[in-house]
Amino acid sequence: MLELGRGSPDRHLAAIAELERQVVDSDGGRPELEWGILRTRPQDAVHDRTATRRPARATPRVTLRDAGPADAGVVARLLRLGFGYEVDDLAGRLADGSAPTLLVERDGAPVGTLRVTGDGADSGVYGFVVDPACRGQGIGRDLLRRVCARLRADGARRVGLEVSVQNEQALGLCMSLGFRPVATEDHHALPVP
Repeated sequence: MLELGRGSPDRHLAAIAELERQVVDSDGGRPELEWGILRTRPQDAVHDRTATRRPARATPRVTLRDAGPADAGVVARLLRLGFGYEVDDLAGRLADGSAPTLLVERDGAPVGTLRVTGDGADSGVYGFVVDPACRGQGIGRDLLRRVCARLRADGARRVGLEVSVQNEQALGLCMSLGFRPVATEDHHALPVP
């Protein structure tokens, strides 16, 4: 099982909250991310972020928390909206920690989800989705900046993120944060009657 950096999910959420409160440079910005990778589908281009950018301040009404088994229905709905697929035994995975997942809430209402994995220098963001009704409001940008700042604080030098090359809005977001393509992957399927 891959975990978010090192330590418990509660420690990571507390550290994210602390990063949100910190003023780390002279003009009041947030920590900068040095590296990142974006894997895109179909057929998948990988982006490498080597330029540093200063993240904007967190959106105060948006919070992150660990998703538990009771959140399986909400997480499943968001994944269906974002990707059109179901995850087998999502409640079980949330209960046993095999799919460390964060739930994104605005004013207490669920608006997004993502899984964060890591093994030291290499980390990944997967299943990153913002409810279509809430897109274009800065939630995804804020969330990605906060999570990348947390991963950097945990020692990550690379962050993987998969995005469909057909999802121009998400690609634009990632590119605006400094991610660049470094490779392409193709996926093939054989229909089985």
